[in-house]
Amino acid sequence: MEEVLKQGFLEKKGRGDKWKKKLCVITEGFLTVYSGKLTSPSKKWQMRIKLKRCMVQEAPFRVTKKANAFALLSGKATFFRTETKEEMDQWIAVIVMGGTDLSAYKALEVIGDPVIVLAKTNNILGFNGASEKLFKYSKSEIIGKVVGVLMDSTDALKHEEYVKDYINGKNKSNVNRTITAITKNGEKFRACMSIGEMGGGNIVATFKVLGALTTGRGDLLDSDSVAQLEEFKKLKSKLQRLEMDNFALKTENEMLKVEIPDQGDTDVFKGDPEELFIPQEKIGCGSFASVHRAIHRTTKHEVAIKILTERVDHNSLVSEI
Repeated sequence: MEEVLKQGFLEKKGRGDKWKKKLCVITEGFLTVYSGKLTSPSKKWQMRIKLKRCMVQEAPFRVTKKANAFALLSGKATFFRTETKEEMDQWIAVIVMGGTDLSAYKALEVIGDPVIVLAKTNNILGFNGASEKLFKYSKSEIIGKVVGVLMDSTDALKHEEYVKDYINGKNKSNVNRTITAITKNGEKFRACMSIGEMGGGNIVATFKVLGALTTGRGDLLDSDSVAQLEEFKKLKSKLQRLEMDNFALKTENEMLKVEIPDQGDTDVFKGDPEELFIPQEKIGCGSFASVHRAIHRTTKHEVAIKILTERVDHNSLVSEI
């Protein structure tokens, strides 16, 4: 039994400008178009195109008057179209694959690691059993699709540039990348993706699982969530430092805090200053005299006093006070 590489419905151009949806199946070496209605396609085929003897290319709009159309050229042109350009690229990639020797793709099955083969357009051409097990896709589901479906959106965009640079020889020495890979059912994990060249200008990529992205509760995170988690950790650390600084400042203020006597209680300041205060060291200079630290003999509070000389003008001092 022939291995089906891809199957689905394509619009096929008939006579004039009539387009009809037909069930199309790609196997090794052939594209088979089945007859019958869309809802109940016949088991009998309408036409079978030998892929090894034809070329496939995107059809110009001026010829088909339809977008996302491509042509199979084998003596005469047979036109097909899809709903989207992405679908068209998938079909073209698999048609090219079907027209080549598939022995190289089949050889991937003996490799224990997940391995995929990519066209220059990043469409998947080969997908071994280990890749099916890892990503939860069957070959028929994934062949022809863009490799970006196997990774998160950020890594998918970077991968396109990465492969383009590799093909142009800009990063031949840098063949390993760490990506966030995604399975069919949405599970995400970190993986090392290594690429190399394969015959026919195709790219071969191998994957090594590095570990799942979890929060510690077992739920998986995407790259954006991981970035948010890292940002939260940084913010939490910053808040902890601020709290420590605030505590240290508060402690310092408590240590420097001096209880000031009630300003309404003036009795404690009545009397001869030389008997009320015990002068300590000089702490600065002020108008008319130097400023010293002093201790009140009764309350033991620290205060600042000026020790005046006999030459100070009494009227000027009163005016300042």
